[in-house]
Amino acid sequence: MARRATKTTGKQKTKKKHKSTAKTKTSRKTAVKRTKPRKTAEMRAAEETNRKALWETYRDLQNRVNQALDKLSYHFQTRAAPEILIQDKQELLFLLGECNYMARTCEELELNGRRHR
Repeated sequence: MARRATKTTGKQKTKKKHKSTAKTKTSRKTAVKRTKPRKTAEMRAAEETNRKALWETYRDLQNRVNQALDKLSYHFQTRAAPEILIQDKQELLFLLGECNYMARTCEELELNGRRHR
């Protein structure tokens, strides 16, 4: 069997040189630890004012709920028209929902305040 003759051009194939297999370590940047900004006196005063305002609003809502409940029970006792009873019930449910939201907000605020002190 005869081998075929191959033509060679001016460029011959050469093996590529591989980079060294030893791994070099790269230094990582150290992360800067973030700290919480310190509270100024103005921030503390603002937080205290907000806390007091929330509790005052919560107490006002409780008073409005009590008034709405008294109004509904009065209309129920006097056998008012069903439309009036439904309107009173809707007002009471709305106020109860708002009061529930405010109660959760105030409790959450108190818990967060205790944790950070």
